[in-house]
Amino acid sequence: MAAERAPVANRLTRQESTIRVELSAFGQFRNALSAFDSALEKLSNADTLDGRGASSSDEEVFTASVQSGAALGRFSVQVEQLAQAHRMASTTPYASVDDPVGYGTLQLDLGSDSFSVEIDPAAQSLAEVRDAINNAADNPGVRATILNTDSGAILQLSSDRTGADSEIQLSSSGGDGELNTFIANLGQTQAQQDAIVYVDGYQVTSSSNSLDGVLQGVTINLNEARPGEVFDLNVSRDNNAAVEVIKEFVNTYNSFVDQAKSLGGYNADTEVAGTLNGDSILRGATNQLRQALTGSYGEGDEFLSAFGIGLDVDGRLSFDETELSSVLDADFSKLRDFLSGDDGFVASLQGITGGYVDDDGIIGGRVDSLNQRLDRIEERNEALDARMERIEARYLAQFSALDVMLSQLQQTSSYLSQQLASLPGVANSNE
Repeated sequence: MAAERAPVANRLTRQESTIRVELSAFGQFRNALSAFDSALEKLSNADTLDGRGASSSDEEVFTASVQSGAALGRFSVQVEQLAQAHRMASTTPYASVDDPVGYGTLQLDLGSDSFSVEIDPAAQSLAEVRDAINNAADNPGVRATILNTDSGAILQLSSDRTGADSEIQLSSSGGDGELNTFIANLGQTQAQQDAIVYVDGYQVTSSSNSLDGVLQGVTINLNEARPGEVFDLNVSRDNNAAVEVIKEFVNTYNSFVDQAKSLGGYNADTEVAGTLNGDSILRGATNQLRQALTGSYGEGDEFLSAFGIGLDVDGRLSFDETELSSVLDADFSKLRDFLSGDDGFVASLQGITGGYVDDDGIIGGRVDSLNQRLDRIEERNEALDARMERIEARYLAQFSALDVMLSQLQQTSSYLSQQLASLPGVANSNE
């Protein structure tokens, strides 16, 4: 059976192996092209490449962070005062956190917000009042803490937000009236106030020490007040974002080229061809991309070479970061016009890559076709198994019939021998 099965089975195994190798090759090719397509996607929003950097002449006074598109320039910053939160504390310490402070309704106001807590006669200790304030579901941001000092326990109340609208006020009603004494024992330890800053000589008031919107795309974080002192904030172009994204674009394209050469090339020394040598899909993708890379784009009909990117004789890209930075410093819009638009560089290349790597793309169609061939091979293997089973069953049936016939012949032979032996003439001749 094995000898009869071997020629067909071996042929099907070879066909399956060839197809699986080809599927693996297309997987590698698709992955390399998809990585390049992802790098193109990062180039599609040119505004994100328009990087900015911000520096402070004294970061102990303020720091700054910027977003893409922030206004460029040098600005003066004068920090007159920082925003502060309101704080209160017990003026006379309590002997213990277990000291009772009174019961009733305690109302607390934080700016224009207010909430109240009910102090139960059985839970009126200093610690329990602290917990009642902190655990109130509608507390807008008043935090109570207890400091255990050499003089005794001190209750502190503080706002979790800064600015002139962070004042804490307390009042009480009902109960034993002792909450009024508790309130009267609280004194201010830090006044609430807004930050006051002068930017290029113009006053800016903020309830927070983080200033957004004073300068487009710039956040100024205040650290220390230095009244009367002027410091510099410099917002400059930062080309690192653009350089890194374009470097990734160049590297992923070169990886794609290397992969395409490995899969589609021919080694004359070893006389070994790549799995996809001569394949129309590989040739089509590489030729279309190479042609697109040499085209001109944008209003100025610029080429890649205008941005420090060159196409070498081996098909790989080279990149001069210094040349790109010089172009961006002179006129970033030149790169934006080159990359953007329906007919721009990115859209043109994505039209090619997408046609190959999308689920319904060219590579996907070939992979589907190869998988269908595998299915057919599987069907042939199953048919071969069924045929071999039928042949084996027939051989077994024939063997069984032959075995029965031989058994019958042996029985007939024994019978004839016995009959012959019983004949008189045969018996005498034997004597």
